[in-house]
Amino acid sequence: MNFKELLTQLSKEFLKLNTNQKLIVGASLLAVVGFLIFLVIVSTAEDKSYGYKPLFEGVPYQEAGKVVEALKQNGIDYSIEEKNNNLATIKVANEDLPKARIHVSELGLPKDTRVGFELFNEQEFGATDFDQKIKYLRAIEGELSKTIELLDPISSAKVHIALPQDSLFVARQVKPTASVVISLRESMILQPKQVKGIQHLVASSVPKLSPEDVSIVNSFGEDLGDGDEISTSSEEAKIQMSYKNRYEKLYENKIVEVLAPFIGGTERVVAKVTIEFDFSREESQSEYFDPESVIRSEQSLEELREGSSPKDIGGVPGAVSNIGPVQGLNGEDKEKYEKSKATTNYEISKTVSSKKAEFSRIRRITAAVVVDGTYQKKKDENGKDTSEWEYLPLEQTQLDAIQGLVVQAIGINLERGDDVSVRNFQFKSVKDHLDRSIVMETWQDRVQEYLGPFENIIKYIIAGIILFIFYRKVVQPFAFKMLEEVKEDDDDYAYSLANDEELEEDINEKYSAMKKNIENSLGLDNNFNEDSMKYDILLERISAYISENPEDVSDLFQILIDEENGDDKTSLSGADLTSALNSAGAN
Repeated sequence: MNFKELLTQLSKEFLKLNTNQKLIVGASLLAVVGFLIFLVIVSTAEDKSYGYKPLFEGVPYQEAGKVVEALKQNGIDYSIEEKNNNLATIKVANEDLPKARIHVSELGLPKDTRVGFELFNEQEFGATDFDQKIKYLRAIEGELSKTIELLDPISSAKVHIALPQDSLFVARQVKPTASVVISLRESMILQPKQVKGIQHLVASSVPKLSPEDVSIVNSFGEDLGDGDEISTSSEEAKIQMSYKNRYEKLYENKIVEVLAPFIGGTERVVAKVTIEFDFSREESQSEYFDPESVIRSEQSLEELREGSSPKDIGGVPGAVSNIGPVQGLNGEDKEKYEKSKATTNYEISKTVSSKKAEFSRIRRITAAVVVDGTYQKKKDENGKDTSEWEYLPLEQTQLDAIQGLVVQAIGINLERGDDVSVRNFQFKSVKDHLDRSIVMETWQDRVQEYLGPFENIIKYIIAGIILFIFYRKVVQPFAFKMLEEVKEDDDDYAYSLANDEELEEDINEKYSAMKKNIENSLGLDNNFNEDSMKYDILLERISAYISENPEDVSDLFQILIDEENGDDKTSLSGADLTSALNSAGAN
């Protein structure tokens, strides 16, 4: 049988079906074809990088513009879908998604994906009161987070507000509460006054919220919201210890991030750093005078005198000797006297500077680093790889290079007394992981070796199995159910036909019996007599007429009596009597 004959036979069988059966067969074929198309699309979408995938969802337009600019600079195709509330979704091609994430993350984008009161820039038609309350709460949380991040020590903040439902009873009303999670910048601390300020800021933005109901924690989960001034030494010690641990953890992460790519992962390097801090606080004040000052005032004085030079007084004590010598008039022994004096006043220039030491200073850093060695597969006698791993320690040159990287990563100062120690040991956990992975890799290699050539065939077999299961579990039960309904309809129709036939036979029997009874009543039997039949019919009509028209019958009898008595006022013809009997028979 060729394909054409097969189609002809199928078409003939299809035409024999009723309308419901044809609908069932058509729906089943459409379902099977649609499912096959879906399988083909799903199986080929991954290989052809079909469509776009979201890079970021719900990004404000301002941040979306920065992300788009970064994608343009790196030559990455993108598409933007606008959403309500001034938010956008940025999509990139499937094959460009990892590259786009790397480039955008390097730029630190998007920096802010939170939204504030811009949620209300566009009003949604049909929004309920509950939706408006949720949007308002989101707006308050977003605006508070942005405001708190304006503080210098804080790098990021997240605010959560719990607003209870209003109650008609005052005694049952619950106060609103709020929680704030903050992340501090490196080497920064949050002063108690700043913590108290954040509490009052949040409390002032939410109705009926008191500062005592605002909880503030840092990225380590430590409670910062007590709001008390640090006065005791124990509290200062906690602050100092937290500061020390944070810095040590930061340096340890730096070492691990530097060495992980070369060692083979973060699980193959361990770093511990100890930092000694000097938390003593010093303040100094200095005054500086400028020797090259500006002249404020200047004064000069000059004296000039000219004449004879005086002689020394001497001689015998007495009046004459006490009188000085008299100057001669001849102009001899004259002298010249000059005197000058200058005074300059300068403007005093003074500079006063105050210097306050930092919160802490590093006295000494010590670091201990333990790294794992390398592993290679053992060779058998023929030089082929086995399933066992062999540990190879690092060479001294490699350890020296690692030590140099550590020194540069955390800023070791040997003159300050810093010390770095790098040791090489075998990590047992890594060895166990490699032993398990080699078993998995061997199994995968064998599967790929034996089943790789038949990969496409296996795909179609799996698709066929899924299609068969879909047919057995979905299409076939649906078809059987529809066929059962059609069969029930046919049974009902056949039952109704049988009932109709029985009813018809019963009617025929009743009709025959009635006809026979009428014939018997009319005397239409084997001894049929026409005169007697006429008499019976006439008698029957007269009886009917009398029962229906008693007044007319009485008048009729009155006419007959009058005629019998010879009174010819009124006469009744035979035609009138016949007409009356005919009308009675018709009735």
